Amino acid sequence: MGFFCPDFHCYGDLYFPSSSHNPSIHRHHHHVSPVLPPPPPTPLFFSFVTEGALSLLLSYRHFLDRSKKQFPLFFFFAPFFLYFYFRIIHCTFIGLSLLCFFVHRFLLCQIHFVGYIGGFFFLFFLYFFLYFTFCFYWLGIGEESGGGW
Repeated sequence: MGFFCPDFHCYGDLYFPSSSHNPSIHRHHHHVSPVLPPPPPTPLFFSFVTEGALSLLLSYRHFLDRSKKQFPLFFFFAPFFLYFYFRIIHCTFIGLSLLCFFVHRFLLCQIHFVGYIGGFFFLFFLYFFLYFTFCFYWLGIGEESGGGW
């Protein structure tokens, strides 16, 4: 269907499958056309990214209201949230992305500092699990087909 899910290691493996991904290269000795690059990001993608970024900023404001002090640890955690948020969006599972977004907004806005750290690790492993499950098992990344739908 033209959707694209990134590889952890190298985009080149997905665009230009190596012989390990496609043994037919050695069997037939002909030129294998590269896999088409992903379609350009849609407005829906940017809307989710913007909403996620705003959620993080609002969460930081709520966190300051609760702690009554500047705490730079948030700026250390924020890139991880955004990174895995992008990964889920990139895999085009919009429903699961929405679920993760609401869970992540609830965890960051409604709980205290100890719960904030716990929420980070919960979401870290949740996003990590979802990424591996959908990209590597359901979409077949790394198999002979080259992955994708």
